[in-house]
Amino acid sequence: MSYLQKINVMAKMRDGVKLSLDIRLPEKWGPFPAVLVRNPYNNNVSGTPENERLLKLYLDAGYAYVTQDVRGKYDSEGEFSAYDEEEDGYDTVEWLATQSWCNGKVGMSGASYCGLTQLAAAKLGPKHLLAITPSVMGGDMFKCGSLKSGVPQLGSIAWQICNTGRTDKPLPLLNWNEFYKTLPLSNLDAAAGFDSPIFKEMLKHPVYDSYWKRRSLDGYYNNINAPVFLLGGWYDKYSAALIEVFCKLVKAGKKAKLLVGPWTHGLSAGRVGGQMDYGGASVIDIEVSKKKWLDRYLKDQKNGMDTEKPVRIFVMGINEWREEESWPLKKTKNISYYPGCKKAANSLYGDGFLSNEPAPGRGEDSYVYDPLDPVTSIGGSSLIPACPAGAFDQSSMERRNDMLIYTTEELRKPLEVTGFVKMELFISTDVLDTDFIARLCDVSPDGKSINLCDGIARARFREGFEREVMLEKDKVYKIEIEMDVTANVFLPGHKIRLELTSSCFPRFARNLNTGGEIYREIKPKIARTVIHHSKSYPSRLILPTIIAKK
Repeated sequence: MSYLQKINVMAKMRDGVKLSLDIRLPEKWGPFPAVLVRNPYNNNVSGTPENERLLKLYLDAGYAYVTQDVRGKYDSEGEFSAYDEEEDGYDTVEWLATQSWCNGKVGMSGASYCGLTQLAAAKLGPKHLLAITPSVMGGDMFKCGSLKSGVPQLGSIAWQICNTGRTDKPLPLLNWNEFYKTLPLSNLDAAAGFDSPIFKEMLKHPVYDSYWKRRSLDGYYNNINAPVFLLGGWYDKYSAALIEVFCKLVKAGKKAKLLVGPWTHGLSAGRVGGQMDYGGASVIDIEVSKKKWLDRYLKDQKNGMDTEKPVRIFVMGINEWREEESWPLKKTKNISYYPGCKKAANSLYGDGFLSNEPAPGRGEDSYVYDPLDPVTSIGGSSLIPACPAGAFDQSSMERRNDMLIYTTEELRKPLEVTGFVKMELFISTDVLDTDFIARLCDVSPDGKSINLCDGIARARFREGFEREVMLEKDKVYKIEIEMDVTANVFLPGHKIRLELTSSCFPRFARNLNTGGEIYREIKPKIARTVIHHSKSYPSRLILPTIIAKK
């Protein structure tokens, strides 16, 4: 089959700025439904086997395939402003619907930032946008993007800095390990050789203010009329945020579908994720699944995408796909696991344990956190090249004394944990502010401690993200840590493990413990921290356990 193409077509936005589109059309038919991908990475999608396959997938099916440089990127006019894509997305959809080669039906596709551009367009409710398929993206960049619950994510900030200007900027000479150590954090762009207005603007907003709220989906779910197919991975940085978007869409009465596999940000790239092999069944053709969703709503094909159960998840441990009616799963029961110890839980060589009742007695563990000697990131939902994402054995880090390790006895029966994992932690410390990381691991009989999910909380945000409240020395506080999400069966002979510490570097920027401005601090302080676990201070790990049918 031969095709037609229109390259660098300029569409005028509401403020007069023109954005560049590359338009590919089937030669012999028309008008067509249009699939739009809005991205900051160059709208010229040809040149790689995967991109050529994607073009053919849609063109051979009778779609117009349209790619657009977002504002300020490559051939588009204007200035790039990260995450500000609502109005341009709306205007582009409505412009496409008026073209002679388009039948007025528009869908959108793409992953990561290209997923954000879909949600941004949909939140304004363009009437010609009939379906979207956002992958690996959430609804609030303060909570899951450049920041994680207000804590800078260095990989995402590096992305921000490198996207300064109109084109991508490879940095072959940059020593990334030294870059991530840069202090103060406000100098990160200069350390990479940039003067980044995007980064500098973010620095002005360390709390959850109008800058972040305007970029959030909250308050807009009722406007989203296009059916939404959300795709993600358990080891993607947006895993929990993606599922939260699904839940809020359902609550608003919107049509939504969810697919989550044992994948990282790159989705179904192969059966191996980190150090785990999930089997051939874990590999699916993501693009074909997305196309089926668009076929249903742009072509009215009765292909079952709207009648299947709305939730499809891959359950690790047993390595099986499962369809569910809702999220959270209806058979979910939250079960608490309380940390305890006889002497001390420091490191893998301590005697920390998890039980279903608070430990008797006073109960506490302590450790020293030195920002100049942070715990190193291993796997997880990292987007840092030097720290590959996915499932990895954590036992090398568990030998450190600034990690508290709590482990159950060997399980006699399988135990499924599927859902949002949470930690309630009672703490005291001798500094004004510090961080807390909680990580859930599956310990196999050979001793490997495989990470499942984790979360971070910055103490200054314990009363909410809109203001910073510092700690009083040695006063006991309750800290809640959202530990993201997982779906895993702990098999017989395995153990459940909880790790607690105060750093995860370079995935997260180090808290320097001073209580100062997080982007201006230079001189770190050592924190001496106590984790309390007793009936008076019942720190607990809350696991969403799936109760099997009898």
